[in-house]
Order: sequence, then C-alpha cells, then structure tokens
Amino acid sequence: MQRRNTDSNRHIAQQFVPPLEAIYADAGDLSCNAGGLLLDLRKASTVFVMVLLNDILQPLACLSKLLQTSEGNMPNAMSIATATEESISKMDHQSVIESVEQIKVKMADRGSTC
Repeated sequence: MQRRNTDSNRHIAQQFVPPLEAIYADAGDLSCNAGGLLLDLRKASTVFVMVLLNDILQPLACLSKLLQTSEGNMPNAMSIATATEESISKMDHQSVIESVEQIKVKMADRGSTC
C-alpha cells in the first residue's frame, strides 16, 4: 500500500484551529460554539476518526472521479472498484495510529492538547 502523506494528515485538524481560535477570541455569541469545536478537534479520538476517514475517503474520491470519466467501460470500472476495495481493506492501521501520534505532537507544540 502506498505510504500516506503525513504532512497532509497533520493538516487535517490544524486547518480548522486558527479560524476557530479567532472566532473564539472575537465573535461574542459564537465564542461558545467555536470553543466547543476547538475542544472536540483537540481530542485524540476526533483526530483518529478524521485521519481514518481521510484514508478511506481519498481512494473512494479517486474511484468516483474515474467512474465519472469512464466511457462506459464496465470491465475497467469493475477492476478499478475491486482495486479500491482491496486498498481500503488492506489499510495499514498502524500508520493511522502513527499519523495520529504525529498530529498530537504537533498540536502540543502549538499549545493545543490532544
């Protein structure tokens, strides 16, 4: 299986943190909502689910694009679908855990907790 891009996985939760922090600091009524989302994003379980979903949805998005551009070639479409299913079923769960740990370290470096 192709090695995951850990930089993009680290970016999953962190792309939401700065805007939410700004909303939390400046938005008055929305501060509670932003604060709640920040707390959720800083949980290890949330980071784990986001990384896992990223690893599952990426191959499915590629499959979807290929099927939309497929010119009615059903045997080719079926082989692509089978390969995608095998890729997801053979996903390296240890690498998901490693990515989560890397995200936790990076968030701790930024002052967030996980």
